[in-house]
Amino acid sequence: MKKQRVISSLLALSLAGVTLAQDIGVVIDGEKVPFPSQPPVIQNQRILVPLRGVFEEMGATVSWDPHNRSVTAIKGSDRIYLEIASTEAKVNEVGHQLDVAPQIRNGHTLIPLRFVSEALKAQVSWQPEEKMVLVASEGEDKLKPDPDKNSQSFTGFIRPSQPSIYMQGSHRLEDSSGKLIVLLIGNRDLLERYLGKKVTVTGEAEETVEGNQTLLTVDEVSEH
Repeated sequence: MKKQRVISSLLALSLAGVTLAQDIGVVIDGEKVPFPSQPPVIQNQRILVPLRGVFEEMGATVSWDPHNRSVTAIKGSDRIYLEIASTEAKVNEVGHQLDVAPQIRNGHTLIPLRFVSEALKAQVSWQPEEKMVLVASEGEDKLKPDPDKNSQSFTGFIRPSQPSIYMQGSHRLEDSSGKLIVLLIGNRDLLERYLGKKVTVTGEAEETVEGNQTLLTVDEVSEH
């Protein structure tokens, strides 16, 4: 019985640093990535996500080697090599040390989001108030609105994101209903000019899963 209690205590300690992050959203090039089977996980202040949804959304080809339990992702001339339970990774044959090792949970391979995104030359930012990670691929301008989709307009005051946290220009709009509008735009300086001012913004809108905020890829800003 004593041995069983010790094992149970060790198991609890091993899981103490892992937190499921169902409420965290991941947006890549303006598109929210769904995680229907396995939500992101926070471990040691690092966000880990199912690899295929992220790599493939960023245009990388992924292969799995069951013999050494490793993942290889290739995009253009970039090659990323990761091993399960190992904090050693390679990017174009150059070694890197990970803060958190890739792992398998519920049959899904989880990888550190920031490391793999930046290894593919993407920009990454964390929006703490919105609990959202924004990723912009290198050379992509997918934050521009799709003319085939319906545009929406919102009026309110533009507020900054958290200090020093930007992703190709990301601010907040506080509208009269109290709803949070997260603004995405290719030119951050454009929004900087309107900080604290009442404006109407128009663009492609997408409701988040939580239902209390909207992502708006900005097409036009007009001051009142």
